[in-house]
Amino acid sequence: MIRVLVQPAVTSFGTAVTIYQEPSESDGYGGPRRVLHLPASDDGHTGVRGERWDEVKVCEQFEPTLILEDDFLRPLCDALVHYFTGTEDTRALRADYDAERKRTDKLIDHLAAVTRSLAEPQP
Repeated sequence: MIRVLVQPAVTSFGTAVTIYQEPSESDGYGGPRRVLHLPASDDGHTGVRGERWDEVKVCEQFEPTLILEDDFLRPLCDALVHYFTGTEDTRALRADYDAERKRTDKLIDHLAAVTRSLAEPQP
């Protein structure tokens, strides 16, 4: 099972992102815990080409997959949310939920009024 751990980076003013694989018989991987590492290219930039999975023993310290400055985290989060859900702005999504809730409340009020008028005895 692939998991992601996001936490403050101890060695810098950024955030450490660790992508790791836990043993899980249900997904067909029963091996040791492994951590994904991205290789540095000749110019010092990281890339996905040639990634490697390093085995990690219990209680062994390891380097995170990548460390990002905090300025990059919000745009990354917004892009991932947009990719998977279709909207990157959680405030817009919340506004949509609130508007839907108002419409639902109005519908319930109308149904309650109709029910009361039908339940009252007719003269």
